Amino acid sequence: MITKILYHLLLLSSIGFAFFLYSDDYTIFPWAKQDEALKFLHLIITIPIPLISALIINNFINRNGSLLHTFLLKYYPIICLILISGYCFIINSLNSLLLKIGFGITIFLLFLEIYLFYYDIKKEFKKKLIFN
Repeated sequence: MITKILYHLLLLSSIGFAFFLYSDDYTIFPWAKQDEALKFLHLIITIPIPLISALIINNFINRNGSLLHTFLLKYYPIICLILISGYCFIINSLNSLLLKIGFGITIFLLFLEIYLFYYDIKKEFKKKLIFN
């Protein structure tokens, strides 16, 4: 149970930080600084650390359930790593359209992680209620 919560918190922190970085260019957010070099540094170095940690923790979690949810929960850190940090390697500049695509990817990953966290915790509590 603790490993699942730690796994999801690492993923949420990494995706939340990516959301923070991609939203940096929109002036409606109070943290907008528009520092491109710092953004590249964080997208390449800072974000993969919690994702790789979540991937390591994920190896110690036993997954049961439907095929789609099990697949998503098992490979979600790799998907996030490719879509967040890998996307930064693909693009050659952070122009407006590429930032909007990255921002959209990050929002999608954030909502998907919240759903997977809810699904995983709900399944864990059902299992505890059945066995107790």
